Amino acid sequence: METVAALNLPAGLVQLPYAIVSADKNDLMPSGMDLRVWRAITWPILGMVFWWIAGRGAEALVAAQQGRLVPRIGWLETTIAFLLLAAGTTFVVGFVFFSGVDLHDLTLQLFMITAILWAFLGSLTVAAKIAQGRLKRKLQPNTQVAA
Repeated sequence: METVAALNLPAGLVQLPYAIVSADKNDLMPSGMDLRVWRAITWPILGMVFWWIAGRGAEALVAAQQGRLVPRIGWLETTIAFLLLAAGTTFVVGFVFFSGVDLHDLTLQLFMITAILWAFLGSLTVAAKIAQGRLKRKLQPNTQVAA
Protein backbone atom coordinates (compact mmCIF):
# COMPACT_ATOMS: atom_id res chain seq x y z
CA MET A 1 0.00 0.00 0.00
CA GLU A 2 2.90 2.35 0.62
CA THR A 3 4.15 1.78 -2.91
CA VAL A 4 0.82 2.84 -4.40
CA ALA A 5 0.85 5.98 -2.27
CA ALA A 6 4.48 6.68 -3.14
CA LEU A 7 3.87 6.40 -6.88
CA ASN A 8 1.13 9.01 -6.52
CA LEU A 9 3.24 11.34 -4.40
CA PRO A 10 1.87 14.59 -5.95
CA ALA A 11 -1.57 13.68 -4.58
CA GLY A 12 -0.02 13.81 -1.14
CA LEU A 13 1.22 17.30 -1.88
CA VAL A 14 -2.36 18.29 -2.71
CA GLN A 15 -3.56 16.99 0.65
CA LEU A 16 -0.64 18.46 2.60
CA PRO A 17 -2.24 21.87 3.37
CA TYR A 18 -5.19 20.16 5.09
CA ALA A 19 -2.87 17.94 7.12
CA ILE A 20 -0.89 20.97 8.25
CA VAL A 21 -3.90 22.94 9.51
CA SER A 22 -5.93 20.04 10.94
CA ALA A 23 -5.88 19.37 14.67
CA ASP A 24 -4.75 15.73 14.33
CA LYS A 25 -2.20 16.56 11.57
CA ASN A 26 -3.61 13.89 9.31
CA ASP A 27 -5.29 13.56 5.90
CA LEU A 28 -9.00 14.22 5.50
CA MET A 29 -10.41 10.70 5.77
CA PRO A 30 -13.32 8.78 7.31
CA SER A 31 -12.96 8.00 10.99
CA GLY A 32 -11.84 4.49 11.76
CA MET A 33 -10.12 3.94 8.43
CA ASP A 34 -6.46 2.99 8.23
CA LEU A 35 -4.34 5.83 6.83
CA ARG A 36 -2.39 3.54 4.48
CA VAL A 37 -5.57 2.04 3.03
CA TRP A 38 -7.09 5.50 2.57
CA ARG A 39 -4.00 6.76 0.76
CA ALA A 40 -3.86 3.64 -1.43
CA ILE A 41 -7.46 4.29 -2.47
CA THR A 42 -7.56 8.09 -2.85
CA TRP A 43 -4.08 9.08 -3.98
CA PRO A 44 -4.32 7.28 -7.35
CA ILE A 45 -7.58 9.10 -8.04
CA LEU A 46 -6.09 12.48 -7.13
CA GLY A 47 -2.87 11.55 -8.92
CA MET A 48 -4.59 10.98 -12.29
CA VAL A 49 -4.25 14.68 -13.08
CA PHE A 50 -0.49 14.55 -12.56
CA TRP A 51 -0.11 11.34 -14.57
CA TRP A 52 -2.12 12.96 -17.38
CA ILE A 53 0.16 16.03 -17.38
CA ALA A 54 3.25 13.81 -17.44
CA GLY A 55 1.84 11.76 -20.32
CA ARG A 56 0.97 14.85 -22.34
CA GLY A 57 4.44 16.23 -21.69
CA ALA A 58 6.12 13.06 -22.92
CA GLU A 59 3.87 12.94 -25.99
CA ALA A 60 4.47 16.62 -26.76
CA LEU A 61 8.24 16.22 -26.40
CA VAL A 62 8.29 13.33 -28.89
CA ALA A 63 6.00 15.27 -31.25
CA ALA A 64 8.23 18.37 -31.06
CA GLN A 65 11.26 16.26 -31.95
CA GLN A 66 9.32 15.10 -35.01
CA GLY A 67 8.47 18.69 -35.98
CA ARG A 68 4.85 18.72 -34.79
CA LEU A 69 3.24 21.16 -32.35
CA VAL A 70 0.39 18.88 -31.24
CA PRO A 71 -0.42 18.36 -28.38
CA ARG A 72 0.23 21.92 -27.29
CA ILE A 73 1.46 22.33 -23.76
CA GLY A 74 -0.10 25.27 -21.92
CA TRP A 75 1.39 27.44 -19.23
CA LEU A 76 -0.73 25.87 -16.47
CA GLU A 77 0.60 22.39 -17.29
CA THR A 78 4.13 23.77 -17.49
CA THR A 79 3.79 25.49 -14.13
CA ILE A 80 2.44 22.37 -12.43
CA ALA A 81 5.19 20.28 -14.03
CA PHE A 82 7.84 22.76 -12.90
CA LEU A 83 6.47 22.60 -9.35
CA LEU A 84 6.69 18.79 -9.50
CA LEU A 85 10.26 19.08 -10.76
CA ALA A 86 11.16 21.52 -7.99
CA ALA A 87 9.40 19.56 -5.22
CA GLY A 88 10.93 16.25 -6.31
CA THR A 89 14.41 17.72 -6.52
CA THR A 90 14.02 19.45 -3.15
CA PHE A 91 12.85 16.22 -1.51
CA VAL A 92 15.77 14.25 -2.93
CA VAL A 93 18.38 16.84 -1.96
CA GLY A 94 16.84 17.18 1.50
CA PHE A 95 16.75 13.43 1.96
CA VAL A 96 20.33 12.87 0.86
CA PHE A 97 21.88 15.70 2.83
CA PHE A 98 19.65 16.12 5.88
CA SER A 99 18.10 12.75 6.71
CA GLY A 100 20.78 11.60 9.16
CA VAL A 101 19.84 8.26 10.69
CA ASP A 102 16.65 8.11 8.59
CA LEU A 103 18.80 7.60 5.50
CA HIS A 104 18.28 3.84 5.88
CA ASP A 105 14.50 3.99 6.39
CA LEU A 106 12.99 1.92 3.57
CA THR A 107 9.76 3.95 3.42
CA LEU A 108 11.65 7.21 3.03
CA GLN A 109 13.90 5.61 0.42
CA LEU A 110 10.79 4.54 -1.51
CA PHE A 111 9.43 8.09 -1.40
CA MET A 112 12.83 9.44 -2.47
CA ILE A 113 12.85 7.15 -5.51
CA THR A 114 9.35 8.27 -6.49
CA ALA A 115 10.40 11.91 -5.95
CA ILE A 116 13.14 11.28 -8.52
CA LEU A 117 10.49 9.80 -10.82
CA TRP A 118 8.22 12.85 -10.48
CA ALA A 119 11.11 15.26 -10.93
CA PHE A 120 11.90 13.44 -14.19
CA LEU A 121 8.26 13.40 -15.31
CA GLY A 122 7.92 17.10 -14.53
CA SER A 123 11.06 17.84 -16.50
CA LEU A 124 9.54 16.15 -19.57
CA THR A 125 6.67 18.63 -19.67
CA VAL A 126 8.94 21.62 -19.08
CA ALA A 127 11.30 20.40 -21.82
CA ALA A 128 8.32 19.90 -24.15
CA LYS A 129 7.18 23.49 -23.59
CA ILE A 130 10.69 24.76 -24.39
CA ALA A 131 10.94 22.53 -27.47
CA GLN A 132 7.53 23.68 -28.70
CA GLY A 133 8.52 27.32 -28.26
CA ARG A 134 11.67 26.80 -30.30
CA LEU A 135 9.82 24.87 -32.98
CA LYS A 136 7.11 27.53 -33.16
CA ARG A 137 9.73 30.26 -33.74
CA LYS A 138 11.43 28.08 -36.35
CA LEU A 139 8.19 27.42 -38.25
CA GLN A 140 7.02 31.05 -38.29
CA PRO A 141 7.68 32.79 -41.61
CA ASN A 142 10.31 35.47 -41.51
CA THR A 143 8.36 38.73 -41.35
CA GLN A 144 11.31 41.08 -41.49
CA VAL A 145 11.59 43.08 -44.72
CA ALA A 146 15.08 43.82 -46.00
CA ALA A 147 15.62 47.54 -46.42
